[in-house]
Amino acid sequence: MSFNRDLTIVANALSGFYSESLGRKKPVINQAPLGEVVSGLDLEKHIREGGLTGNVLEGFLREFFTYSTRLHHPHYMGHQVAAPHYSAALGSLINGFANNVSSIYEMSPVSVSIEFVLVNWMLEKVGWKKVPLPSAHIGPDQDFGGGVLLDGGSLANLTALLLARSHALPDVWEAGNPGNLALMVPSESHYSLAKAAGIIGMGARAVYRIPTDERGAIIPDKIPGVHQRILDEGKLPIALVANACSTAVGIYDPLDEIGDYSQAYRLWYHIDGAHGAGALLSEKHKVRMKGVEKADSLIWDAHKLLQTPSLCAALLVRNHSHLDLGIKTNQEASYLFHEKEQPGVDFIHRTIETTKPAMGNTLFFVLAALGETGVAGFIDAQCQLALDAYAYIQSQEGFECPVRPESNILCFRVEGNDRLQLRIRNRLTAEGNFYITTTSFGDKRYLRLVFMSPATTLETVKELLTAISDLRETLIQQQGVTIRNATPREYQAIGQLMVQVYSGLEGFPKPDEQPEYYRLLADVGNLTQRPETELLAAIAPDGSVGGAVVYFGDMHYYGAGGTATFEKNACGFRLLAVDPAFRGKGIGKQLSLECIEKARKSQRTQLIIHTTEAMQTAWKMYEKLGFKRSADLDFKQGGLQVFGFRMPV
Repeated sequence: MSFNRDLTIVANALSGFYSESLGRKKPVINQAPLGEVVSGLDLEKHIREGGLTGNVLEGFLREFFTYSTRLHHPHYMGHQVAAPHYSAALGSLINGFANNVSSIYEMSPVSVSIEFVLVNWMLEKVGWKKVPLPSAHIGPDQDFGGGVLLDGGSLANLTALLLARSHALPDVWEAGNPGNLALMVPSESHYSLAKAAGIIGMGARAVYRIPTDERGAIIPDKIPGVHQRILDEGKLPIALVANACSTAVGIYDPLDEIGDYSQAYRLWYHIDGAHGAGALLSEKHKVRMKGVEKADSLIWDAHKLLQTPSLCAALLVRNHSHLDLGIKTNQEASYLFHEKEQPGVDFIHRTIETTKPAMGNTLFFVLAALGETGVAGFIDAQCQLALDAYAYIQSQEGFECPVRPESNILCFRVEGNDRLQLRIRNRLTAEGNFYITTTSFGDKRYLRLVFMSPATTLETVKELLTAISDLRETLIQQQGVTIRNATPREYQAIGQLMVQVYSGLEGFPKPDEQPEYYRLLADVGNLTQRPETELLAAIAPDGSVGGAVVYFGDMHYYGAGGTATFEKNACGFRLLAVDPAFRGKGIGKQLSLECIEKARKSQRTQLIIHTTEAMQTAWKMYEKLGFKRSADLDFKQGGLQVFGFRMPV
């Protein structure tokens, strides 16, 4: 093994992965079945035998990135997960090799120092007092903030609720939960809050949801009613939670007004700013966070809008003593808790974890590379893109957005029912050309875009809407049509259909000109006797055949002229035919997509097809699906020029 050599191999593989993603040379997502990934990467063999170094490592990474989702791809508009700046990867590499954990100072003076400075940087952005450097004069009653970096927003929310509970019940760690605790959250809150309530023993019935307006933001006037209901039921509210911003549609709650109510009634005020607290860095968007300084606790995920890899979440508090005293540590762990010289600080007493990774290193490397201005510029650009996309989508017939975006999250739907939105999303994911998500908002299902990749532009959104419009028409037309392997009973009918279709093409040879070719069409079912060859059919609800195509898992058995059968690691399809009665319903596209899906699930690297000038409809469809002309695959069938196409899979 050679560390430097393997490091170079990894760096080159990552560079290629990044370039392919930016250049859209590979699908944004390749959601292959689990079994295929396990076998394709030979995972069990590598675990059993070792030796993942040098040329073996290089080959492994080639396959590894084939199955990887590409977050830097312009067409990645999926989940709220950053497309990391490359500088963050340097921090991750250092973390992975040096393995200096940041739980206690002696294990990593550098990483703890970085986290200390980052926490203070965030506290300052919120408007809270920074933590002073350690000294004998600092006591629990001094007025300054505090914070710690944790493994994700869900853990940060859980820890915040533990602090709120300790604030309401100082002896809860010894006495346990009473049965009357309550939590107030927005009706559009993140599921991690209800999950946290269950984890700390409050239960789902202890979560009271505050009504929201048509945009999904808390209605402040509704808070007193929910609060009074809790009191009337004899319960103790431990916290009032607000969103900055909501997960579904990215809308900010009126933080200032909610803060006033919390302070007036001495309620612990927690803000879930996992996604949207990054607005604090933007001169243009920080108005969304007005009133944040009134909170008792705030969470802020760097692995969302700060271009930092997962996971890196901050839990910040206005009063450091709540964080220092809110979680009771086990003093019986004498190997950790004892008298010692302490030139720095420990974070271990502020977290659920004992061993805490030095996640601040990744955020530091991003900030140190781009500076605050660079990170703020990224946030501004992504939020502006959401606004531009909103204006464009609203101008398009058949599309609607539920709310004007306030962050980099944008929801919309195409004309049709909820099931259609899900089918469109599923088809886009299966094709691998776009990666988006869906969400329920109000009483409808919406398609959802989160602009995380710096490479995504308004043109990308326009391409997406074109693809969705085409898919909508196709899916509506295809209702009830099933793509499956043809049965032997259907072979004759499919052969007759192929003879009918090809003999009717203007400019294509007739049966008397190429009798052998038409015998091949008539007996198309015989091709299934070849290895890795399938005859796929589109079957209507009444059992009739709407179209068919032959898929070849190995080009060796393709059978056409030219050099195609000598292509290595390739698959293909040919003899696509659609019954004239079914034309205009997207059957040809559906059959082609089925072949593309099979190709992507195979171990092949390319998919090959042929067509002729007489097949202009198919030709245009193939190009829209992503096939590229490959003149080296061209050949002549008698006097007919046949043109080759390739698609990398």
